[in-house]
Amino acid sequence: MSPVARYLLGIGVPYFLRIVLYSGAFKIRTIACSLTNLLVIGGAFILVGFIPLPQFLNLLATIGAPLVLITKYTDAKLYPDAIFISSGVELGSIFAMDLLIAPLIF
Repeated sequence: MSPVARYLLGIGVPYFLRIVLYSGAFKIRTIACSLTNLLVIGGAFILVGFIPLPQFLNLLATIGAPLVLITKYTDAKLYPDAIFISSGVELGSIFAMDLLIAPLIF
């Protein structure tokens, strides 16, 4: 597999998965969010990846960055909507990528 394809699969598939999961969570909770804001919230994990942190702090930052963006760009309240949506989508996408999607691709 070429390095470009490996990079696109490593970043593109989790990014698309998070966008789909955030979109579904916002529709279930009837939270208004534009497509541009959805792309920004779904891509917060990419920016967190550039910060060198230990594993646990990286996980907390991966959950915390979309939490801040959800409260800023949508009409969701901090508790319970933003906290549960952010933690559920991020942990769900991590488990889905590690246990379901990555074994199928690689």
